[in-house]
Amino acid sequence: DTNQQRFFFGHTATITVMALSPDDLLLATCQEGKNPIIRLWEVASGECVAMLAAHGSDLVCVDFDRVGGQLIAVGKDDKGAGKNFLNLLVMWDVSMVLRGGKAVKLVEQSFEPSLFKVRFAPFEEGRLVSCGDGNINLWRLKRVREKHELRRMMLQLGVHGNQTFLDLAFEGALGSADLLSRKIYASTASGLVYQINYTNQTVDQIYRLHDAAINALVVTDGFCVTGSADRFLRVWPLDFSDYFLEAEHAAPVNALSVSADCLRIAIGTANGTVGVMDVPSHGYRTVVRSHESIVLALAMDPHNREFTTTAADGTIRTWDLDSYDQLYEFLAPGEFARCVVYHPRLYVIACGFENGSTRIFDIGSTTQLQEYR
Repeated sequence: DTNQQRFFFGHTATITVMALSPDDLLLATCQEGKNPIIRLWEVASGECVAMLAAHGSDLVCVDFDRVGGQLIAVGKDDKGAGKNFLNLLVMWDVSMVLRGGKAVKLVEQSFEPSLFKVRFAPFEEGRLVSCGDGNINLWRLKRVREKHELRRMMLQLGVHGNQTFLDLAFEGALGSADLLSRKIYASTASGLVYQINYTNQTVDQIYRLHDAAINALVVTDGFCVTGSADRFLRVWPLDFSDYFLEAEHAAPVNALSVSADCLRIAIGTANGTVGVMDVPSHGYRTVVRSHESIVLALAMDPHNREFTTTAADGTIRTWDLDSYDQLYEFLAPGEFARCVVYHPRLYVIACGFENGSTRIFDIGSTTQLQEYR
């Protein structure tokens, strides 16, 4: 609401996954690359309170249980080539890290089918659901002879085994009190959503909601939200009869989150934009914009509280120094500017490009004034 930003420093490469504990006290983040490190942050202070390492590479998902005391992570096992198991699932007890204690590893287990998402089931303690390429699995955490194990049961998909499942969601907290009728939802790369009976482990319904991959899926007590590679966000009633809210974006929708009161939806897209939609009014506000690649140059406006950046994504962007809002954008598809400088008196910038050209831009009208080679 204040549009203020905070920065948590520690990672040295692109952050690919994150999860926030249900009580909003603990944030888990992980960067790409070999031997990835999961950092746990105290949200209030921004302090890194723990670092976890177990995977060889390609960590694809982290998730907290419903009270924030356990953390699950899925990635690649660096010993997988010799075992023919390429995937590694690790669970930690993180309940004491905010009190000065350490994270305790509960389970480290290799398995074969590839996974894209794993979630703690809100219906029962110690139960998880995962999805991946041609598979949906239900897991149970069990204590055996003073140690923990994860027991897996594979959902029998039959003719649906050719689907790639990308995301998972669960029936809202105010859904059916009867455990036997609780529902799981799984989205696919072909634009489908599968409704699955949690207890019977059977597919109840299949809904076609998009014409491209559904990258993100959230289900609340009153509606379902889908975000797709077709760039559309859609909000559906729980019978999926027809969407009652739709918003098209400039890039694929990759991430979604719904506020606790279900009145606002946060949307993350592939071009580095984060927006918030107000469900009752259908109003939309862009909260954050960013470059999609490495920033190459920056120049401060000598007269206004603004600055301009260039990046390897082929854009030149002017920003407000106080609000962090993007004010202007210049596009240079297929090329990028390596340096930028402001005119000492006019509202004009000069940019030097990798092909040896220099271009002069008027910022206010976002037009190119001159080009020199």
